[in-house]
Amino acid sequence: MPEVERVSVILLNYHAYQDTTECLLSIKKARKHGLAIQTIVVDVRNKEDVEDQDAQKLSKNFPEVTVLPSENKGYTGGNNVGIQHALEHTNPDYILLLNNDTRIHPNLFEELIKTAHTHKNQGFFVPKIYFEKGKEFHSGDYTEEERGKVLWYAGGFVDWKNMYAWHRGVDEVDHGQFDTEETTQFATGCCLLIPVQTLRSVGLFNKKYFLYLEDLELSQRLHKKGGKIWYVPTAVVWHKNAGSTGGSGSQTHVYYSTRNRLLFGMTYAPLRVKFALLKEAMGKLFHGKSEEKEAVRDFLIGKFGARTHTI
Repeated sequence: MPEVERVSVILLNYHAYQDTTECLLSIKKARKHGLAIQTIVVDVRNKEDVEDQDAQKLSKNFPEVTVLPSENKGYTGGNNVGIQHALEHTNPDYILLLNNDTRIHPNLFEELIKTAHTHKNQGFFVPKIYFEKGKEFHSGDYTEEERGKVLWYAGGFVDWKNMYAWHRGVDEVDHGQFDTEETTQFATGCCLLIPVQTLRSVGLFNKKYFLYLEDLELSQRLHKKGGKIWYVPTAVVWHKNAGSTGGSGSQTHVYYSTRNRLLFGMTYAPLRVKFALLKEAMGKLFHGKSEEKEAVRDFLIGKFGARTHTI
């Protein structure tokens, strides 16, 4: 094991300077004994953006951070840009994918990497993730003491029969019920440590997905190669769940989740489930919302990547 291990942290910034700043400040405060941390912010711009003020401010206020301007390639393409830059320029031992609307515990790097060492740097490693205090889905249901301790992710499960994935423990107050290090079925891209040797085996994000379910697909590729995903409850993150794409129920969310669920299911699900998915898709094609019809049609004609709205 080298004396100093290199970690490249990849963040996407999409018109969210304040969130990104708070995330970067939490990274600054993290314990880094024996670690060299290089943070890369992929600053996403649309073609109509005249001036990239976020990139200028981030470069000025965080000179130690590499800021990469990028066209909007979605979550998949944006992270791939950051990962490829890291592999070419910083020679990391680990890649840490991190949502910009998060705040990390000072122990995050140490706990994730300690667990990675235990498992010979093979697999994916994910922390326990809370909602940021006051950002819970149902904030009014919790006491002041409970807020900030409400779980967003404590491992992930896949329901292959119905072709859905969900977060274990979501909306539950943490009383230590998920404090065991164990394997889990899928890793969230909100915070994900990938040893580079694993990354080279599994590959980058599938650009077809663009947005939503890309982390599920990457997890499945790891499983297909015999790899494991380790849930590390001693590593902690808080997530604002800011929803830069409009959040659950928005047209953007409905479109990508509908199309990508079909893409994932028809790639990996058992045959019976594939038939059920196609039957369900036909119902949406004729009777669904406009964005569901668009999603099914695009899946059927093989149109993936970024959505082009035509309805």
